[in-house]
Amino acid sequence: MRHIWLLSASYLFYGWWDWYFLGLIIAVSLLAYGAALLLVAVPAHKKAILWVAITGMLAVLGVFKYFNFFIAGLMPLLVAFGVHHDILLQNVILPVGISFYVFQSISYVVDVSSGRIAADRSVIRVMLYIAFFPQLVAGPIVRAAQFFPQLGCFRHFSKRSFYWGMRLVLLGLVYKILIADNLTPFIDPVFDNIANYDRMSLIGALVGFHVKIYFDFAGYSTIAIGVAYMLGFHLPRNFKFPYSAPNPTEFWHRWHISLSQWFRDYLFIPLGGRGSGFTVYSRNLMLTMVLAGLWHGAAVGFVLWGCGHGLLLIAHKFVMAHKISRAVPRIVSFAFTQLCVLVLWSGFRLSDLDSLMVFWTRVGRADPLDGGEAFLGVGSICLFLVPLIADHVLGTVRASQRIPTVPTPLFWLLCGIVVALIFLAYPVQSPHFIYFQF
Repeated sequence: MRHIWLLSASYLFYGWWDWYFLGLIIAVSLLAYGAALLLVAVPAHKKAILWVAITGMLAVLGVFKYFNFFIAGLMPLLVAFGVHHDILLQNVILPVGISFYVFQSISYVVDVSSGRIAADRSVIRVMLYIAFFPQLVAGPIVRAAQFFPQLGCFRHFSKRSFYWGMRLVLLGLVYKILIADNLTPFIDPVFDNIANYDRMSLIGALVGFHVKIYFDFAGYSTIAIGVAYMLGFHLPRNFKFPYSAPNPTEFWHRWHISLSQWFRDYLFIPLGGRGSGFTVYSRNLMLTMVLAGLWHGAAVGFVLWGCGHGLLLIAHKFVMAHKISRAVPRIVSFAFTQLCVLVLWSGFRLSDLDSLMVFWTRVGRADPLDGGEAFLGVGSICLFLVPLIADHVLGTVRASQRIPTVPTPLFWLLCGIVVALIFLAYPVQSPHFIYFQF
């Protein structure tokens, strides 16, 4: 009954946005459930069943997320054959969270096929695993091996779980509302009108986005983990102070951890992983990162973002293999890594090639009299970085030292103060979480 109640709540939560798309998530869930049972029942055709299931799930993702992208790419060829673009291009609405629940479905089927987990015979449990509402629309991506054992545990209400869950929810709201949303009025006007602002304003907007995307996405992940914890479920950590990473590999061990591990286990390793040499490793890594970029969106900017991170990871592997890193001070490695991460965020924010070219042309223009409004300056950039530095420094200290437990009355007093600040700082029009679009 608890599972049915949680599943109903999850579908109500998702259907509140648009109930038409409930059919889609239910269809994907049933496909995963049926495929897993078939893999056990007909082991002789395991490979065929696996590929049919994965193809079906990716087809759902492809139609809703990439149809117009590929049709637009093929348009010159189609026009040459007399096919008009008005017939093919459709206004396809992207269902919220489709990439996340499709990836969870794929991981479930693959894990059953490989024998990592047993196929669950309860359709309710499988559907709940895919639709569990705290992390449904933006992760973290949960593995079946992490989630199903928790469904088998009978749990009572726990004050301790509620206490720690509430702390995480409030921290996530601080990240999202007090920090990320209040950066938006400074960032969006610049990115929406690149040609109207000077070089420093463009750099300031990029730094602001660098800060905002962390607090926005880490805020959602923290809220999701907190809500699940209040219900007695443990979800995997998704961020571990990524902007303190000293190299590209460490950055991906700290940023969107559940996604990077998913691509590692279900794409990079099946492709051959490290393979038999540096060339094979580089090929597999670049393909993985390009597809990771394409996963975020059907646009050139996302592909360039993935290519950039792929080159960074390959370069770091080369440096490590030839022991060049010993000659590079840690502070230099850290600065270079974070500068590259910052620069690559431009492809993430400005996903079309034309806007990217205009942005970097104006940033690189040597003429100081190039015009444009001076909206942001050095002071704004420093102000943007204050919460980021404070979060990473305090978080590192908190992780390395035992922090004394706050007395219960004081904790709830602090909660009240935080909630009051959140309401006071709540923007008139609060933007959606960035990762809702993925």
